[in-house]
Amino acid sequence: MLAASWLLALCLPGAGALAQDAEATRAETGSPASAEPEARPPATELDTIRVIEKRPEWVDPFAFRPSFDPHDNIFHRHWKEPPSVEDVSLNGGYILLGLNYGLLKVAEAVMGLPGWQNQIQPAVARPPPLDEAQAERAARLREAGEQ
Repeated sequence: MLAASWLLALCLPGAGALAQDAEATRAETGSPASAEPEARPPATELDTIRVIEKRPEWVDPFAFRPSFDPHDNIFHRHWKEPPSVEDVSLNGGYILLGLNYGLLKVAEAVMGLPGWQNQIQPAVARPPPLDEAQAERAARLREAGEQ
């Protein structure tokens, strides 16, 4: 309540000063205080402006996109920028980042143990299902069956 009265006391003299300034201005121009305020100039009408958003660039969904960057080199592939403070905070903080780094180093050490086999094995081509004699026999049987 006390703060409201102080606020009111500070605002009222400002309003009174504005009223006194208006009276002084009217007295200088010679217009009586009871006269109507001066007519305002007519409002200016502006032309209508139509705002059009830039059209998005059309992307062909069937266009060929190479899976590699032709300008990439050996230095770009192995360089990894350290995470910023924002990236670290969005990914769980420094403690979680340290735990993940430690788990990665443990996994690398386990993969270095003797006898470790990588989970991804290279593809081995299987032998053809039929040798030449079997293929000739199958062709003869097929021709005999068609007749």
